[in-house]
Amino acid sequence: MLLMLYIDDKKGIIMKKTLISLFLLSTFSTQAAEEFKIIISSEANDYVIGGFTDETTYGNWIEISNVCSFDKETSEHYFNKSFVQKKSCVKTVERTVVTERTYKNGTKEIIKNETETKSTTSSETNTVFGTHKEASCKNILNNGYSVGNDTYELSNGLNVLCDQTTDGGGWTLIFNHDILTAGVFTSESEVLNVNENNPSLSTAKYSILNRIDTFKRNNKYEFRMKWKNYSATQIWKQTSNPTNSAISGYEAISIDSVSNYWGGLERGNATNSNSSLIDGSINHTNWYYAVGSFKNWNPGLVCNGNIPLSTDVAGSSCGVPNVNLWIR
Repeated sequence: MLLMLYIDDKKGIIMKKTLISLFLLSTFSTQAAEEFKIIISSEANDYVIGGFTDETTYGNWIEISNVCSFDKETSEHYFNKSFVQKKSCVKTVERTVVTERTYKNGTKEIIKNETETKSTTSSETNTVFGTHKEASCKNILNNGYSVGNDTYELSNGLNVLCDQTTDGGGWTLIFNHDILTAGVFTSESEVLNVNENNPSLSTAKYSILNRIDTFKRNNKYEFRMKWKNYSATQIWKQTSNPTNSAISGYEAISIDSVSNYWGGLERGNATNSNSSLIDGSINHTNWYYAVGSFKNWNPGLVCNGNIPLSTDVAGSSCGVPNVNLWIR
């Protein structure tokens, strides 16, 4: 015998023309078929088979973990230097699934009490900034944190200009003077420190000479001396501090000019100390290769600059308008 039933909701109202075909054995009576019913709830997937009802309840999804990782860490990049960081996260949530069975006599029992979990992944990219610091431009370069020629904040909080490409890189600007723009220095203290927070070759008067001991390595200073618009370069090492001592421990590395008593840098001697704080005319009253000029070198005006340099570089009686000094 074939019995055809429509599915109805809990209120007994016919919702859809969903047809269920039941093939009943010939031994089933019509009364038995009438007592057999199936209920399906669209809200909770309840159903009744025979003399009991099963009702499944789903709890709210609750986050139990959200684990994120980064393709690049901020500690792997230099302080205040931006880079693109990818963030990937795996979020895991859970909910309870409880099925309660109710019999015709009113008895109830829990036939299933489980926890269901699921995970979702997400990713995003953001521009962030590094947090790592080093003690010098050389350390920045050697330890792989350089982003090229730029200003960097060192581990002591000092902002410096680093040249990371010229002559092997790792150079820290410690002095720059454009005499035609800024004029002469007015005191020793100004020569030793001025415009500390503006490290640039565009800063006409810039000095952190009072900090050069910070960059001393293996009991030596390694200097590079340049003059704007001139190709000549002096690179050397010495053991003495030129802001307060006569020359000692001089070691030439790459020297383009040796005229006018060159031999490193030292504090101006008693005769010429009122001309510049530092010069490179070793043990001589001349003050060629001047650093920290207190006065104009008048013969140099013939060549549009009045910082005394050297005959090898600027020509006879020719001064220059700029000098910059680096250390590593």
